[in-house]
Amino acid sequence: MHLLKGISLNIKTCFVAVVASVALLLSGQTLGNGWEETVTSGGASITFDPMTSALTSFQLDGVEQLFADALYYRIGDSPEASLSAIGTPVVISESDAITDTAFIAARYRDNTVTVDVRYDLASANSGEAALQTSINVDSEEPLEFTIFEVSDWNLAGTDGDDSLTITGDNLVNQRDGNLGLDHNSLADNLNFFGGNPSAWQASDLPDDIWDLVNNASADDLNNTNTFGDNGNTNGIFANQWDGVLNPNNELAADDVMVISKQQTLGPRGAVEVIPEPVTSLLSLIGVAAAGLTASQRRRG
Repeated sequence: MHLLKGISLNIKTCFVAVVASVALLLSGQTLGNGWEETVTSGGASITFDPMTSALTSFQLDGVEQLFADALYYRIGDSPEASLSAIGTPVVISESDAITDTAFIAARYRDNTVTVDVRYDLASANSGEAALQTSINVDSEEPLEFTIFEVSDWNLAGTDGDDSLTITGDNLVNQRDGNLGLDHNSLADNLNFFGGNPSAWQASDLPDDIWDLVNNASADDLNNTNTFGDNGNTNGIFANQWDGVLNPNNELAADDVMVISKQQTLGPRGAVEVIPEPVTSLLSLIGVAAAGLTASQRRRG
């Protein structure tokens, strides 16, 4: 529990930074192909590639734990694509050695839709870390919008020796020896029905899932876990969130789609999720994003 007490406090200290980061995205850095952004918290670090909208590294105490954790989107029945297909991203980041917290925030925008992605990293103790991911989607027009996340972890620096279970559509537990990854898509999100993924899929054949989001057709996840069915121990899982945005509706909840995910990494059985600080964190993100969107509309 030490880690979670520390992380609970550290996430609270990020509240002011959340509001500031959404506003700063207007003046953030526009990145080109090949650029990656890295931040560090205690013994943990993450690296984000804005042009592939993917985390390409998650190191814990000097050991690489991740192959890639990538975000894709789909509008209607169009094929899935990286978020950078919406527009060249604007990115800001910060590492705070005093509070042992760090964040990376990216905005993808065109004339119709704006997608804000933020990663908050906290590592209070050696061998333990938590990563909070927040995704906000806002549309100027009625839109069927789907977000996909493909998570391909190589725990303990190996691409095998894993076990992987999924509980209740939103809880993923992946293990490699004494190291555990708990992945929770929080159910009490703002402005988005239920919060749980609309669909999910897990496998021990990574290419099967990567191919789904990188082919030329629209595909849906199939709510099956075939991990172990093929005799492999290299786990991969994916989530899918389907949303219908209707800015012409009087209900403000139809204007914005908000997704929250928390991933905790540490000794098996020592890590658990505390949702309350994260819910408050999302509240501030939603308020700040709504204010920023209104400001941009007035400018336009």
